[in-house]
Amino acid sequence: MYQIKELADLAGVTARTLRYYHQIGLLIPHSINESGHRFYSQKEVKDLQQILFLKELSFTLEETKELMLSENNNRLTFFTEQHKALLEKQSHLENVIKLIEKTIDEEKGKLIMTDTERFEAFKNKQIKDNREKYGEEIISKYGEQAVKDSEKKFSALSKEDLTVNMKEIEEKMFALLRNNIECPSEEAFTIYNLHKEWLSYSLDLTPEIHLSLVDMYLADPRFTAYYDEKVETGTTQKLRDIVYFYAK
Repeated sequence: MYQIKELADLAGVTARTLRYYHQIGLLIPHSINESGHRFYSQKEVKDLQQILFLKELSFTLEETKELMLSENNNRLTFFTEQHKALLEKQSHLENVIKLIEKTIDEEKGKLIMTDTERFEAFKNKQIKDNREKYGEEIISKYGEQAVKDSEKKFSALSKEDLTVNMKEIEEKMFALLRNNIECPSEEAFTIYNLHKEWLSYSLDLTPEIHLSLVDMYLADPRFTAYYDEKVETGTTQKLRDIVYFYAK
């Protein structure tokens, strides 16, 4: 058993912090004696370790409390998942460090980087982020191989494709979507072709896949938010209706 000051010293926090954790129901002492002294068992020691890990990972106190008090809080699962996530982050940082070192060497005149090399680390990060956000839905619809093919195609994109072409296409599409579009119309057909062209940079697009994607835009709040925030509420529905008219 640890008294409050002993545990605070062991963990590198203050006794005041532990009292606050007790007050908000985040870390309850194992027992409190008649004098009001708090005592912490091995269970609370492990809980505090997890709480401090969550703090290190930028979880808010509210998020930490929700996780710690959840019936699904399994320490082995938690640490296994965080270990995997940290290794992936470490790998990305190592790639960024290598890119910085190459850039320094180029500035010193020791080598010449290709344009593909300049953006490699950032594209890999984008692929990883997309996997984390949307991977489960997309794999369930199109299969692992289709997703890998798409990621391979994205990795091969040139600097101009990433920083100019795709951005210009998307901005043109957003500008048109801000108008009061009727379907069929020349504007609607242009929007359809722009969206198809934009998707084709990273997908082997078919009409069936195109239709399925815009269905997913509406079904998944994350996709809906992307288009609605870029233009206005209802844009995702508008885009879906246009694609359905021309792709079918």
